[in-house]
Amino acid sequence: LNQIAQAVKSTDFHAKYAGIRYVRKLLSVQNDPPVDPILSAGLVPFLIEAIQQQQMIEMVFEAAWALTNIASTQYTNIIVESGACQPMINLLCSYNAEVREQAAWCLGNVAGDCTQYRDMLLENDNALKNIVLNLKEPGNISLLRNVTWCLSNFCRGKPQPCLAKVKPAIPVLLHLIQNSNDMEVMTDALWAMSYLSDGDDDRINACVEANVTPAVVANLSHAEVKIVTPALRVVGNLVSGNE
Repeated sequence: LNQIAQAVKSTDFHAKYAGIRYVRKLLSVQNDPPVDPILSAGLVPFLIEAIQQQQMIEMVFEAAWALTNIASTQYTNIIVESGACQPMINLLCSYNAEVREQAAWCLGNVAGDCTQYRDMLLENDNALKNIVLNLKEPGNISLLRNVTWCLSNFCRGKPQPCLAKVKPAIPVLLHLIQNSNDMEVMTDALWAMSYLSDGDDDRINACVEANVTPAVVANLSHAEVKIVTPALRVVGNLVSGNE
């Protein structure tokens, strides 16, 4: 690990890239990835520095993947406190679809960790804006799935996110529910809609006024229970509102 750390901290591009790629591979193992030793080696700041070198896209991808893996553990706070969120939000606009996917995956992990981190991301206007851009023009189906899941984590949790911050997501989610044929995308979009429609009349009205009702009701007769369940949750939320 000392040799790997030296490579990651090197000023030589080839050595740095090889080191970061090896870190990513270590963090990608199924059982007991060596997160603690990598954090102890002080590599997170160098990984964050690497994702900001967009002219070196292969290294950006490997570093973003490594940070995503750390964010999926109990050490999400390290990623946040080290300042990875803003560069990840910027990466949602990368020309490379795989990099955008990793950024969405990482931010979804952060937003899903706790409502404090979710709200912190929503306070950054570019976070939701860049997610919506990827939903409107996804590079591939894998990216679309990850970005939809990421958005669902932005909408999820109690206390609920500020309605004004998440309201722009409603028409985009409706478009996915109406037009996507992918089970994962539809499921996450419907769950996100269920989170947004849960609560007071303002939240319910925001969904009703966006005309989500016909599309959601249509999915009550879907063959897959994983589609029917969140659709039924949305309907239950809507009928709990005023007349």
